[in-house]
Amino acid sequence: MTYWRETLLPASFRNVDFFINSSDDEMGRRTVVHEFPMRQNPYVEDMGFITRKIAFSAYVIGKDYFDKRTALENALNEKGSGTLIHPYYGSILVALSSPVKVQHTAENGGMCIFTLEFVRVDSDSKSQVSAKPNIAHQLTQKSNSLFDKIEAKLAKALQLDGMIAHVHDKVMGFAGDCLTKFENTASMVTKPLTKIENMAHANTGLAHSFVDSFRSAGEQKSPQTYLAATKELPKIEVPDFAGTSTLAIKKSEKALETATKELCVVSSMQSLVNYIPETRQEAKIIRKNLVFLLDELSFDANDEFFQKLIELRVLAMRQLAENLGKVPQVLMVTHQKARTALDISWFYFADISAESNMASRNDIEHPGFLPAGVNIEVVNNA
Repeated sequence: MTYWRETLLPASFRNVDFFINSSDDEMGRRTVVHEFPMRQNPYVEDMGFITRKIAFSAYVIGKDYFDKRTALENALNEKGSGTLIHPYYGSILVALSSPVKVQHTAENGGMCIFTLEFVRVDSDSKSQVSAKPNIAHQLTQKSNSLFDKIEAKLAKALQLDGMIAHVHDKVMGFAGDCLTKFENTASMVTKPLTKIENMAHANTGLAHSFVDSFRSAGEQKSPQTYLAATKELPKIEVPDFAGTSTLAIKKSEKALETATKELCVVSSMQSLVNYIPETRQEAKIIRKNLVFLLDELSFDANDEFFQKLIELRVLAMRQLAENLGKVPQVLMVTHQKARTALDISWFYFADISAESNMASRNDIEHPGFLPAGVNIEVVNNA
């Protein structure tokens, strides 16, 4: 039988031996807790693994402990990562994460204690690759996933299965009206709705056809075109008391109204993948309108759908912020004294990239002399 003590390895760092009695390691995942009004449960955003930390007190002992101490100090002072032989985890590539404390006491003569804290690394710092998350890809994937969620939610909310042809015709007509309003506002052509053949499964049939029309709407436009379409939708009120057919029609129309708004908002966020705002002011308006409509949708959403919306919102805001870096900065300036274009460019942007087009943009004859008291439009394309 092999006892656990026999499996422990002698501790060392960069081939310098030492002893340890215990080790405190830190592991897990990084999370951010988002709390929202009128929501009992928070949304927990997963940010990936935390930095793996290994902390312990190492000591060297014996008549020659001064030599052992110096050897360990030299190993700890070397640049970059090194191999730690951990008694419990074996060989690990690590780097120091905090200053080393070295303790000598008269009480513990013949021994030196090191307080160490390492972080686990995957490879040597010279060969590490700096990775940037592909926000556009994540945004596209999350949007497609939410399209599926909207389709499932719509199929559950429609009231068509087993109903008479009159109910089907009314609801199909309303669905067509929703698509027409979207086409007219967004200047896009959607795929025609598929005629429902199986009356027993009309809910899933219409839901799939309706969502598929949005998926196939062609080239994506500005986020604003999708958001504007939500304002043109009819407002459906479901009566408290009505006949079976009337109630089925109104509930189905309300479900289609909600689904159209959700599809427009999701399409708007998905379009940010390829859309660069013309100005920073336009980006602010897009962000404001998106946040407003997402809050409106989230109010009546169940917890699962609400969480999906929040995840998509986080990615959309990151994508918008990334796109914002590609937007030229435009300023209107007026100076009391004549200045050169080069001087103005450096004064406002700390570079000279805005100087090149300042004269032509403002219809000035010579960039070396920009007159005083005149509004000058300055654009930084750097």
